[in-house]
Amino acid sequence: MPPKAVPLDIGTDYELGRVLGRGQFGVTRVAVRRADGARFACKSIAKRKLRTPEDEGDVRREVEIMHHLKGHAHVTYLAATYEDRVDVHIVMDLCTGGELFDRITARGYYSEADAAAAVRSIVGVVAYCHSLHVMHRDLKPENFLLASAAPDAPLKCTDFGLSTFFKPGERFRDLVGSAYYMAPEVLRRSYGPEADLWSCGVILYILLSGMPPFYGGSEREIFDRILAGHVDFETAPWPSISPEAKDCVARLLQREPRRRAKAADILRHPWLREHGVASDRRLDDAIINRLGTFATHNKLKREAMRVIATGMPAEEIAGLKAVFESVDADGSGTITAEELRDALRSKGAVLRPEDLQTLVQLIDTDATGTIDYDEFLAATLSQHQLMREDHMLRAFRHFDADDSGTISREELKLALGRGGLASEAEIDAILEEVDKDKSGTIDYAEFCDMMSRSHESALKARRVALKSSEAPSVPIEKSGPSMKPLKDIQEIMDILPHRYPFLLVDRVLEWVPGKYAVGYKCVTINDNFFPGHFPSVLQVEALAQLGGIVMIDPEDKAAQNNFFFGGVDGVRWKKPVVPGDVLMMRVDVVKFNKRHGICRVDAKAYVGGDVVCQGELTLVMVK
Repeated sequence: MPPKAVPLDIGTDYELGRVLGRGQFGVTRVAVRRADGARFACKSIAKRKLRTPEDEGDVRREVEIMHHLKGHAHVTYLAATYEDRVDVHIVMDLCTGGELFDRITARGYYSEADAAAAVRSIVGVVAYCHSLHVMHRDLKPENFLLASAAPDAPLKCTDFGLSTFFKPGERFRDLVGSAYYMAPEVLRRSYGPEADLWSCGVILYILLSGMPPFYGGSEREIFDRILAGHVDFETAPWPSISPEAKDCVARLLQREPRRRAKAADILRHPWLREHGVASDRRLDDAIINRLGTFATHNKLKREAMRVIATGMPAEEIAGLKAVFESVDADGSGTITAEELRDALRSKGAVLRPEDLQTLVQLIDTDATGTIDYDEFLAATLSQHQLMREDHMLRAFRHFDADDSGTISREELKLALGRGGLASEAEIDAILEEVDKDKSGTIDYAEFCDMMSRSHESALKARRVALKSSEAPSVPIEKSGPSMKPLKDIQEIMDILPHRYPFLLVDRVLEWVPGKYAVGYKCVTINDNFFPGHFPSVLQVEALAQLGGIVMIDPEDKAAQNNFFFGGVDGVRWKKPVVPGDVLMMRVDVVKFNKRHGICRVDAKAYVGGDVVCQGELTLVMVK
């Protein structure tokens, strides 16, 4: 049957109240959690109405997809699922502001600013779904709920009953959706995720005009007009609507799917930027984001994530399984460096071979040279999945072999030293980072703190020192004929709005250990630009234009993070021996390749007249 029974009786945990709505298969009620009085919505699906295996599969898939999409601000949150002899119960966010459709009909039509704000949320959800290989297939205003009655209440996407997982290039033939919002290729029964963007275009048209673009007295008439594809921009209120807004609609309502705007294109559209603050966070492949983040965690956290992944219920990881299979091109059950490279290329990014190999090595915890299914799951679980109490306890107990309530150094060595997962020095560094009270052991609170840390704090907390003899000695890469020094900072600023930062590689290439600095082998791969990281790239470029030198107090960690290689710690500075000595950061050259969207910064750091470190920063941006 659909989701596994959690307990059988939902009444143990929730009190079901008034009816919110009824559908084909069941009823939705208010559900009050007995433990704390929190209010949710509970959709109860009558099992007697699930007459075919396909009906059961649809419910199971809906739950799997809601698990898969957990964590997005504009997706209804799945709190719990239950199955008893009569019903399947899905407990989720209670949105008290009603449907977006109700607000549209009440107002007649939105202002452009209102429409831009709504479509940013809607298309943001679509970008998130597509990055996780989910196609919604029933996008319409009725399926976007307002979290509250407040005028600025956030939208929540709901009803994933027709949603499905997809593989790149896969075409679907089943006719699903709601008539007004169906794309022409859906009616032709050969479609992919582009159909969701068409539906977004219909929603935006309604937001701006109060009427659907393809209207008819019957489904047949509606379908004929959709296939004809004529969009009316002449009838009121369209003459008073800005050309930019109309262009945004036209890009979404492009009949040819290959020419239709993608979610990322719409989120960068000038009209959306004019009517609201563009997000600082890139909206790209969430799976690759998680892979890059996973690579920055210490080995204890990586192994704990693997333990959690291997015990996850099948319905919670079905989406990640589909993504794994799409990357595992040869069906071998493992992902090779070449397969990962191809997956990255499909997103518009090209890694240097050494950086690709580094990423694979960091995810490949058992050192086989490939990424197996468990390793992939561990690297791509969402923070919501990781932080469930039952998962955390199971992972902690995996390391706490004697059930003492703490993880000792010996237990770390037993769990991580076996198979060469971590060296003695790395185990010492893990204790130094995680054991906050310096008791010599890791208790459950410290373990949870480590697991809950964000990408940014994990990077700042991680300090694994290597002997200078282990440090790489690599010459700074010279630019090819397509790279050129950046003369005008405006040149790169003009291009940034048209691209999304995808990958940052910080590399400390050489340093001079001694009285001034202790060096780390630093190869960091992240595609998520947290605050203080992406802005630092612009600061480094500004430095280059202003003469390329800045003085930094060696005790001022914030300044170091802001100006040294984009904020990743490549060098830990000792207090200068000579009072008054300061660190100087010199940017020697900034090069930018317009065609490939690659910016490279070569830099040196000085104390007095001594070069203590040199390195490079490479920023790869994709269209």
